[in-house]
Amino acid sequence: MNQVTQVSQDDFEKVVLESTVPVLVNFTSGSKEPFQFMSPMLEAISESLEGMVKFVEVEVSENEALAKQFDIEYVPTLVIFEGGQETDRLLGLGEMHQPKGAIIV
Repeated sequence: MNQVTQVSQDDFEKVVLESTVPVLVNFTSGSKEPFQFMSPMLEAISESLEGMVKFVEVEVSENEALAKQFDIEYVPTLVIFEGGQETDRLLGLGEMHQPKGAIIV
């Protein structure tokens, strides 16, 4: 079973940028109730894409340097990385209704 893994600035490069498979990063503020729905939704999607896509979360309040590095202005923000490069981004709740569609083109 695939799962959403918590990452920090300490392991972001190894887990995300050096990954051999695409990575969906959920930049979030997990302590804020409106954004808590993302984790269960991403867990469910990760199961259907097991082995094809890696799913991780970054808590922006605990990783401000990463949030600044990737210009995260809104949470939740989903960023898709392939080969260490950003390939797509979904901002805020308005674009979050179909994150699986952004991954599978």
